[in-house]
Amino acid sequence: MKKVYILMVLLICFIFGQITYCAEPATLDGFLGLPWGASSQQIKNLMKTRPKTTLKSEDQKVIIYESTFAGEDAEIGFFIYQDKMWQAVILINFEEYEVIKKWKTFCEDISQKYGFSGEKYYFFESPYYEGDGYEEQAIRRGKGTAFAFWEFKKQDGSASDYISCEITTSLSLLLRYQNGQLASIAVNAYKKEKSADL
Repeated sequence: MKKVYILMVLLICFIFGQITYCAEPATLDGFLGLPWGASSQQIKNLMKTRPKTTLKSEDQKVIIYESTFAGEDAEIGFFIYQDKMWQAVILINFEEYEVIKKWKTFCEDISQKYGFSGEKYYFFESPYYEGDGYEEQAIRRGKGTAFAFWEFKKQDGSASDYISCEITTSLSLLLRYQNGQLASIAVNAYKKEKSADL
């Protein structure tokens, strides 16, 4: 009887431990192992170590590489403000017939990695509809939407971080990884800069 009692206590502890572990909110601490706020030099050092990677362009606001992402050839852009990375954007081109399947796979993989399903929007305007065989044409013409995002809320109440995954009207897959706090600072500064001449 004592063994049964001990096993029951261990089982309860194990189950409680699993529930506690699962209940911890997912976080988005950076991109490709770089923390948010990483410098342009840290980005360059990391990208030098990645296979099949070439610097495409660079300025004070964005560094773009031709590289790979999740096993696919891609362009990866690192957005910087005051030498701090605040967003990464990945552009992947697929054959037209496979882009929706790839979008769905990326959405599933992201949900699985971070432990929660994002918000998904997949719909079409008339005369198009899901399953009609013309979904890609609808998206290209701006009459279809394939967009998903994952919000990573901060426990301290500061701006949330995000991942988004969408199919563009050029039928490319576009992913964004964004730090909410740094993004807010950068976007406000860019708006102020643009409106300075007004």
